[in-house]
Amino acid sequence: MSLRAVGRGVAAGLMVAALLALGLALAADRTPVAESVVAAVLWVARVVVSTAAGWFAGRGSDSGAVLPGTLAGLSLAVLGSLVAAETGLPLGPVGVTLAVGAFLGALGGFLAVTG
Repeated sequence: MSLRAVGRGVAAGLMVAALLALGLALAADRTPVAESVVAAVLWVARVVVSTAAGWFAGRGSDSGAVLPGTLAGLSLAVLGSLVAAETGLPLGPVGVTLAVGAFLGALGGFLAVTG
């Protein structure tokens, strides 16, 4: 397992998160968005970001892909939870958020190998 691959996955996930945040900010600026919609969009964004991070980490790994994907997804789930807690965004149970991030990162790593 390569920590460099995990780092690449986290960096790619942060780029995807930044693009999604930009899209959400533009949509919120142009249209009225309910808070419940924002919460749903944030959960979808977490799914996309964790899976993408796992995929990029899996692609960059020289041996196994699932473990680097899991670590990349988990790292982004931790960062996302910290950002949500600091900004006052809706945050579900942290244990569930971390488990989902790790699972989706592993799924992304698996898809990198099989796809």
